[in-house]
Amino acid sequence: MRKADFGVFVELEPGLDGLIHVSQLPPGMDLKAPELAVGETIQGFVREVDTASRRIALTLRQLPDRDPWQRIEMRYQEGQTVQGTVEKVADFGSSSSSSPA
Repeated sequence: MRKADFGVFVELEPGLDGLIHVSQLPPGMDLKAPELAVGETIQGFVREVDTASRRIALTLRQLPDRDPWQRIEMRYQEGQTVQGTVEKVADFGSSSSSSPA
């Protein structure tokens, strides 16, 4: 592993590194975590492969094991009240995470 201010480069195989950006660390983990020490082996997920730029983006955040849109109508119904957390505000609106109340 090689650390930078913006994340950690992980050698996937000789000559091939992937980047775990700080935004892709699990909640509560920072670049000083012992799991991210040089020489440590970690398990994560490939988030994106950009062959044109020759970049591999990695994540240590848990990825959903299924499509979140499958059976969505069973969890949410039109007119239902839900609670959520505002995650981002932009000129065109906002995005939030929610769960049934």
